[in-house]
Amino acid sequence: MARRPLTVARLAAATLAALLPVAAPGAQDPTPPKPDERPVAWPKLGANDELRIKRELRQLGDADPEVAAAAEAGLVEHGAGVAPYVIRRLDDTEVANVPALRRVLDTVVDWQYLPLVVKRADDKSVELRRWVVRWLARAHDERAAAVLRAASTDADPQIAFCAVVGRLGLGDADALEPVLRACSGGDWREQVSLCAEVLPAVRGARFADALIQRIADQDELTRVAGLRLLRYLAPASHARLVATFLNASEHGVKKAAINALRVIVDGAAPMEELSVFQAIDMANAWKERVK
Repeated sequence: MARRPLTVARLAAATLAALLPVAAPGAQDPTPPKPDERPVAWPKLGANDELRIKRELRQLGDADPEVAAAAEAGLVEHGAGVAPYVIRRLDDTEVANVPALRRVLDTVVDWQYLPLVVKRADDKSVELRRWVVRWLARAHDERAAAVLRAASTDADPQIAFCAVVGRLGLGDADALEPVLRACSGGDWREQVSLCAEVLPAVRGARFADALIQRIADQDELTRVAGLRLLRYLAPASHARLVATFLNASEHGVKKAAINALRVIVDGAAPMEELSVFQAIDMANAWKERVK
């Protein structure tokens, strides 16, 4: 008999099954389950809440920004119980106001609802999958690892990127290369927030050493991307190794090395707008500081 191919849905189902308690057939345990073992469900809302939610979802697209902002705040006030309504809206092929819908979900859905989020990992809606996989990447939860591995090959580049960053944040060494490749050819302004949130969980010599060795003699784009990732992967003890990139002739590499040192040594924010002359002066100062 031919084996059925693995899909995100099957992986999600297996993940969900592992999260729920299993009882022997016919067995009756008089001891109630512990709170963290109970099947997870979205909080129930009343009929009046549902009417208000429908109105607020419509008002998210209001031309008056104050009305739209009030609607978003109103949705958040419902708490996690509003999530199914917002998820259904993201599942709509004609969905609008996507950023606001994502912000609502990010605010009200905390990590206890992971089993419910995992169930939507294979949804047909690209917008919903984008939110689901990004949320799972941020969860730092091994129970999402199988879904993240499957989502790494999603046809949508945003989903695939979130998945490999999530895997790297869980310590999956096989994810380092695809993350580097994506950052070399993608828009860092859209990528940095997820990297900054997820990757410090695995900051240390393991990935820092591997990344420094990987980018040492590569082209400018690869070195810049690697140094940007080192902001969140390298410990302060690697400052001297990172400082070797200050000698690069390319302004982009020199600037990326300065910013990596600012983050890993001082915990300071990167300075994305550095002139050539500023970069030269700051590079010389860092060379003196970490020699």
